[in-house]
Amino acid sequence: MSFYVRKITFSKFPKDISSYNNNIDEVCADAVSDLRTNSNDLSVWEIPTDSDNDIEEAVLALVTSSKQSSFDKIDFVIFSDEALKEQGLVLSDEVGDTAVNDLKNHHKNIANLTYGSLRSVLELITNRTISGEQIRKTRTEIEEIIKKNLDRIDQNVFRNERMKEKILNLSK
Repeated sequence: MSFYVRKITFSKFPKDISSYNNNIDEVCADAVSDLRTNSNDLSVWEIPTDSDNDIEEAVLALVTSSKQSSFDKIDFVIFSDEALKEQGLVLSDEVGDTAVNDLKNHHKNIANLTYGSLRSVLELITNRTISGEQIRKTRTEIEEIIKKNLDRIDQNVFRNERMKEKILNLSK
């Protein structure tokens, strides 16, 4: 069984059932906007297990995007492939935007989303946030993950020179 990691903006999602009356139609629009699609696809990172080591691999992929401009805290949720299948959600392969070459092929998309299937994704995420199953990595934790993996990071991928400097400073 595989698992899939999706970065979220935790503040946009309900933290308990009473904040949306246990009705997905009551979730605020900002939560929906956090699920921005590209060509009706939603980006996720595949990991083989939900172990701490595999989660760190997904975090490393997320925080080394070529567009990354800083190392801040990140929040994310994890879905099993069973949970996605139960919702009728389909995955497709797409090379990931990360500076870690051996992780590029661990990127997937939840593909061909419609309003109805995007609603299913929203329900999956909301179920995790109200049950406290979202995961947060602090800036310090992210920096430690990067330090442990400096030799795997291709700094030429970053568009932002400040990111290259930040990674260089972490290696000292």
